[in-house]
Amino acid sequence: MAITYPRDFPTINGQTIIEKMTIRQKSATVVQQSPYSYHQQVHDFGGIRWEAEVTIRPLTHDEALVFQGFLASLQGQKFTFLMGSPLWTSDNEDNAVEVDTTTDAGDDTMQIRVATLREVKAGQFFEMHEQLYMFLEDQGTTSGTTLKITPPARKDITAATDCITNLPVGTWRLATSDVNWDISKAGLYSFTFACVEAL
Repeated sequence: MAITYPRDFPTINGQTIIEKMTIRQKSATVVQQSPYSYHQQVHDFGGIRWEAEVTIRPLTHDEALVFQGFLASLQGQKFTFLMGSPLWTSDNEDNAVEVDTTTDAGDDTMQIRVATLREVKAGQFFEMHEQLYMFLEDQGTTSGTTLKITPPARKDITAATDCITNLPVGTWRLATSDVNWDISKAGLYSFTFACVEAL
């Protein structure tokens, strides 16, 4: 079967293999500070991306074959994969949260429509077009409210686009082209890797 990209992140027996994840948002912001008055000037160049370090649980030899094959198939930074945290769960089913009106690329606000008895919360991740976003404000069960989001829209978003809040994923690539892993005397494999949002 042909490999297609971005690749789905591997699971074993339908279960996540992510043991720990550090995720951060990096902004292209520079602060210049006077050494005399400590007055600061902030320059925002507009760039924002997600970055992450991921630790995989210890894997047996047979389990590790799956993951090392996945890593090697990425060919370092060349190809991309889909990934999210297994803890980013939500009671919202598909189409419970939708874009209400067209959002232009670069907009940091978005009007959404929420299904009855559903809601979104500030700090909640969501996915649109295989890219990760976060709501910065709460939205109750009323619809048509404009909310701040981060990062700004990566592309034009049409009305009725689904905002996936249950197990959202984004598109990533490895942060380095070096791929390696550890093998213990007990025969267990350890994988830790860093990745950045693919833009």
